[in-house]
Amino acid sequence: MAFSMRHACTEDFMPARKTQNHLLTFLSIDFRHIGALFCILVLSSLFAGPAPGSAEMTITLTISGIEGEQTHQIAREIIEEAYARIGISVTFLFVPGKRSLMMANNGRVDGDLARILGTETVYENLLPVPTRVLDFSAVAFTKRADITVNNWQELQGYRVGIIRGIRYSEIGTRGMNPRYADNMQHLFQLLDQGRVDVAIATIRAGMSEIAVHYPQGEIHQAGDVLHTEPLHHFLHRKHKEIIPLLDNALNEMTQTGIIRKIAEETFQTRLAPKEADNP
Repeated sequence: MAFSMRHACTEDFMPARKTQNHLLTFLSIDFRHIGALFCILVLSSLFAGPAPGSAEMTITLTISGIEGEQTHQIAREIIEEAYARIGISVTFLFVPGKRSLMMANNGRVDGDLARILGTETVYENLLPVPTRVLDFSAVAFTKRADITVNNWQELQGYRVGIIRGIRYSEIGTRGMNPRYADNMQHLFQLLDQGRVDVAIATIRAGMSEIAVHYPQGEIHQAGDVLHTEPLHHFLHRKHKEIIPLLDNALNEMTQTGIIRKIAEETFQTRLAPKEADNP
């Protein structure tokens, strides 16, 4: 009888034990699934977030440039492409040349489009990107047929016009008491009005200005190239961690010919005057 009761009790508890075992097994499986799902979510959040230089970055920088300066318009197209390649959005603010440098140096904007090396020695908060944006060649332009200028020294004795804040021309005409223009259009107005004898500008910018505003005029290149130098993009030092990324992008664009292609296409587009410019 004791055996029977014990057996009966055992039999009575068997379903409960089986149910408990099934529940534990279910919970064990369920917790494992939940744990795996948690790990996946954590890893996804880590790897799905935008890494520096990824296309999903939301950072936006503001870069200043020289208003009315065609070389900076070309640089804008190149720099915009370089930033896009490292996943950074960029906007541009065009102001007079010196103001552009001061704004970049003071941190009011994040950098300056394109300047010669050595700018960082004067504007100490600006750091250059090692790979050049593009090269430029500067010449003298004039309306006078009797003027030929093949080097800086031959500018002596002439009324020389340059754009304020463009450092290569400020350096080249040091001691010559040049007349300062606000931008490229103003510079060529001074030349056309006879208020200066020669105007210093890059070949691209000068030829573009002539094509757009003085196609039937007498303004022409006055001699050989005065100065050739590469232009570099500058960033405020607070963004120094971006410089290696941007340098790699510009180097790749140089090696694949993208920079040359952008420069040529932009220059040709700006050389072709619109109908509204030629009544």
